[in-house]
Amino acid sequence: MKKYNKKRNPAFIMKSVCMACSGDDRDDSTKRELTKILKEHFNPSSESYKFLKVYNYFLDFKSDSEEETRAFLEECREIYNSLDKRKMFNEQTTFLSKISNKDPDVFNSFVKDYRILANLHNYFESNYKPGEKEALRESIVQYVANNNKEDLVEHVDEISYKIFVDKYNEKYGKALSDEQKEVIKHYVSSLDQESQQRYFVREHSRFISKTLSESFDVEEISKDPEMRSTLEKVIEKIDNLPSEEINEETFITLMSGYDLIKEMK
Repeated sequence: MKKYNKKRNPAFIMKSVCMACSGDDRDDSTKRELTKILKEHFNPSSESYKFLKVYNYFLDFKSDSEEETRAFLEECREIYNSLDKRKMFNEQTTFLSKISNKDPDVFNSFVKDYRILANLHNYFESNYKPGEKEALRESIVQYVANNNKEDLVEHVDEISYKIFVDKYNEKYGKALSDEQKEVIKHYVSSLDQESQQRYFVREHSRFISKTLSESFDVEEISKDPEMRSTLEKVIEKIDNLPSEEINEETFITLMSGYDLIKEMK
């Protein structure tokens, strides 16, 4: 096998930084800076994000058929090779420089899935000597057959959750309720699943609207025309959420609705 450079593997660097941000051996300031750098590097419009998705596609694949696994592996490889490697390399160079300046030890920690990430990278990059391709491919196929995997999407979700929480806390400075945590978790885990998001928004908007409507019977509100008018506008905005475009602001609005419910109690 040719020499493998783990720092040029988008899946490895994503997981390494996520581990650094979730551990206890770094202060909060360093974690925030690493999170910011990671978010900038793997933003959905970047080439690095597209390459990372290929790894996730495969790691999320489940099949009892080795033939299907081989076929899917080849599909992923074709997608990988259709992307702009030069652009990703340049993005990685900038990213690695920023990470090294902030915390040069990030990539020195043990990563549980190191072997499969390395094998995938070497296979996608044709980073093997003559005669090694079949053995490398079969080791990857056996990994799926043994179902011994941990989806990187979970790590992306963890870091996305932290980013969303930090953003909300910075804007509103309020502790999150259990309902608000559920809203964030659903948002970051279903970014590519509009039908699930729409169902979630519809159910929560109904609950918030119904709960807030009960506040009209509160004496303080019933006797104050301005408060009633404001509450009516809020409820109308909540009611309209399921029929509008669903984005980050949709979930911010739901969380604000739960804030208002807490204040009404």
